[in-house]
Amino acid sequence: MRSVLLIIQCLTIALLFFESGYILYKWKTKIQEFLLLICLSTLLNNIGYIFAIQASSLGEYLLGLKMSYFGRVWIPFSLLLFVNSLCKVKNNKYLLTVLGTIHLLIFVMVATCEYHSLYFKNVYLNTEGIFPCLGFEKGIVYKLYNMLILGYMVYGFSTLIYSIVKEKNKIQRKRLCLVSAAIFSESVFYLIEIYGNTVGFDDTVVGYGVSSFFMFIAIIKYSLLDNLKIISDYVIDEVSEGIVVININKEIEYYNKPALDILPKLHSNSFETLEKMQESIINQTPLFINDKIYTLKQQELIDEGMVIGTIFVITDDTEHYKALTLYENYNEELTNQVEEKTKRIREIQNKTILGMAQVIESRDLNTGGHVKRTSDVVRIFSNKLLDSDMGLSKDFLEFVIRSAPMHDLGKIGVDDAILRKQGRFTDEEYEKMKKHSEIGASMIDSILTGVEDEEFVKIALNVAHYHHEKVNGKGYPKGLTGEEIPIEARIMALADVFDALVSKRCYKEAFSYDKAFEIIKEDAGTHFDIELANIFIQCRKELEEYYEADKRQMYYETEKR
Repeated sequence: MRSVLLIIQCLTIALLFFESGYILYKWKTKIQEFLLLICLSTLLNNIGYIFAIQASSLGEYLLGLKMSYFGRVWIPFSLLLFVNSLCKVKNNKYLLTVLGTIHLLIFVMVATCEYHSLYFKNVYLNTEGIFPCLGFEKGIVYKLYNMLILGYMVYGFSTLIYSIVKEKNKIQRKRLCLVSAAIFSESVFYLIEIYGNTVGFDDTVVGYGVSSFFMFIAIIKYSLLDNLKIISDYVIDEVSEGIVVININKEIEYYNKPALDILPKLHSNSFETLEKMQESIINQTPLFINDKIYTLKQQELIDEGMVIGTIFVITDDTEHYKALTLYENYNEELTNQVEEKTKRIREIQNKTILGMAQVIESRDLNTGGHVKRTSDVVRIFSNKLLDSDMGLSKDFLEFVIRSAPMHDLGKIGVDDAILRKQGRFTDEEYEKMKKHSEIGASMIDSILTGVEDEEFVKIALNVAHYHHEKVNGKGYPKGLTGEEIPIEARIMALADVFDALVSKRCYKEAFSYDKAFEIIKEDAGTHFDIELANIFIQCRKELEEYYEADKRQMYYETEKR
């Protein structure tokens, strides 16, 4: 029996190591952050307990127990944060401060238990069970702490049950049920340990391990929900079109309010609803619902090269179809409607593309805010180019400005391990990173061709594909020289490099403006187009004002948080 329990304990520790490492690798959301805290606290608890049960004296046992408590006291606190985040309950920072202080004091009580009787009384080493265990009488703080733990469990379980009843999304409900099972199993083990354990083995050690495993499965199995949360912050919840996302198992993962208004059966994960949507896509026919006419489009969701689901966009085209029915020829009113629809579609495209770029940037630890800043730098640069004698038209420069947020779109195809690396790349990693320019050009061609102006598609494609080329032919991916490099890519190159120079990265501090413009000047004719570089240097005043304002804004937002 002793050997079996030791093996179980060692397997639990190994599992917790794996869970913690996996969460660190996939870390994207607050929910995963709180789950990591639970796993690490449980890991410390289990490691300390392993030391304790090998003790041959009271002093050795107490040393292991103190190590165990260093993690144990934070498990219920981390669990509270995890449950609140999962159930969308707002944390009260003052209450959290009080609770955190209480848990810290509990650890201090245990760490100094030899000098008082507030937590343990009449302590001795009991060797009658399977393992050595601590014999003691319960002090007043010990009793109060047990009541606090039971309060945590009641709160966590009741909050989860309430959320399950209230939740309409079937997938999210499954996730909440798994976490409820975790809380329940943890409560059972805890009650057995406090009120019925006589065998000399701490049941809560296994209970916490089982509980963290359930929560780990809940988060990993339904991790697409976290990806959707990131995307929805940028795009999905801001548009009036209906958005429905299904996973590879043909289950509805997410829908926004406009989609639910159109298809009320979405909350029941209706197969009939999914079949109706897919039939409309295949037959290229609209949906007729309550005297409204809706058209559908679908797009695969891809993460790290794998298809993880499909997104459906449902658009109310009632007015458009009425116009086609009522008029044989386009009149002025219909033309205005088409123009408004085109403008709306373009706005959605721009939001979607910017959202995709920001999602990609959230994966890259090195380039925070890079997309927004380079886009603004291109705008400033374009204003100066418009007044120059280079002969660039306003429409062309507007297309370049619209293309700027897409220049690093291809990073969606670069592995997280490279994007999130702290430090310089190895030669092999750099070669993989360089592929993002070709991937980005291919994505833009697929997304925009046929739905956007041909000239804009060409400019956007060139910006993504060639913005790392150098006029001396030593750039990538094609090694183009001079005017072989499209001028839009030469414009983007200056904005891209300048932002990298004056921004802090994990492998360097931000350069001064003097140093950055000195580098631009020195590299004119080797890296950059000479004429463009000279005009870019003339933007110095506007660029410095922009970056200083951006720093103030970031400082204000940081202070506000």
